[in-house]
Amino acid sequence: MKKSRLIIISAAAILVFIGALAYGQTKDISDQEFQQEVLSSPSPVMVEFWSPKCPHCLKMAKEVSTLSKELAGRVKVAKINVLENDRMANKYGVQVVPTFLLFRNGKVKAQAVGEMDGKKLKKELGI
Repeated sequence: MKKSRLIIISAAAILVFIGALAYGQTKDISDQEFQQEVLSSPSPVMVEFWSPKCPHCLKMAKEVSTLSKELAGRVKVAKINVLENDRMANKYGVQVVPTFLLFRNGKVKAQAVGEMDGKKLKKELGI
């Protein structure tokens, strides 16, 4: 009984992983993961600095999710919770959430601040 249950869980995990690769997905990252996930990334990375206490951030969640699927394979999308990870927010001068930074080759190339639709966000970041 336990073996079959383990197989079902493993199959489900594999399907979620494959779906994330095919359709894109936002990745929650920490200050400790920032170097590897953003600065060392070979592809461009859009990072949303957000807070679970920010109503504008919560409204943007669907836009960011949709955008990550649209940009899959071209731009990686990451989110960093500023309440739990304030070091990178301070380093990049984030004072308002949501703030979106587009990184290419480890450097900030564009910035957008506030609640907006996905089309405007792409335009602001040049993607």
